[in-house]
Amino acid sequence: MSLKKSITENIIRTLVVALVLYLCSLIPGFYPAVWKVVVAGWKYVLGDASVPRWFLGLLLVVFSLYSLGVVLRLYGRLFRGPENYRRDVILQLPWRWEYYGSSITNLWCYCPICDTALVYRDTRDWSEQGQGRKIVELTCEHCRKRVAIFEGNCDYLIDCAKRQIAHNVRTGDWQKRIAQEE
Repeated sequence: MSLKKSITENIIRTLVVALVLYLCSLIPGFYPAVWKVVVAGWKYVLGDASVPRWFLGLLLVVFSLYSLGVVLRLYGRLFRGPENYRRDVILQLPWRWEYYGSSITNLWCYCPICDTALVYRDTRDWSEQGQGRKIVELTCEHCRKRVAIFEGNCDYLIDCAKRQIAHNVRTGDWQKRIAQEE
């Protein structure tokens, strides 16, 4: 779904740019004027001065990129979106994930003691209470401990975590959780 949305957005952007370029071509002498500005700027940058103008241009570019980075960082702090929500404690375990578009990817849980990625094993509970039901065991190879047992299989566990993340985003709880980390 998100790939389809991304392709649609790219097509729309391309059509808008093509429309703007076409409308600019209707202005008499527009493209020759743009070319004259480019040539004049190039001559100015390569012209003689006590400090090379290309160096001043380079400083301007570096300063602009630095300023853009500062502005984006401030924007990210002031207007955080769910894409900043990438970790949480779900089912009493720390989970981390990434986003690809609006989809959650690389979702996995980690040991609450040493922060090592947990290893899963889909098996069955043959105890008297379990009666052969499917379970997933999560163990930490570093601590050499079984950390948790959940009913179902690994895919079901990951889906449970995804549903909880979606719930937190939908209700706005993710903002409280990020604030608790800071």
